[in-house]
Amino acid sequence: MVSATYGGNCTAPAGNVTDDLKAKCEGKNVCEYVIDYRLLGDPKKGCAKDYQAKWTCAGSSEVHDASVPPEAGTLKVVRLACGSN
Repeated sequence: MVSATYGGNCTAPAGNVTDDLKAKCEGKNVCEYVIDYRLLGDPKKGCAKDYQAKWTCAGSSEVHDASVPPEAGTLKVVRLACGSN
């Protein structure tokens, strides 16, 4: 896992939710991560937040990324995958 940011478009600090993503997805070839503002908190009230994840796969230094547009915290899902899955 490289980083995960919730609300970067609202000036939330980069990597502010990396620990949660790591806890749920690290070591998996495929992870369907549910973005839930109730668990992540609200880093910037009154701003519709986006979500960005960056990760690497075992044996590779290539950085993959996925993003969800604003209002990402309303139980949207981001899919992290390694290999052909």
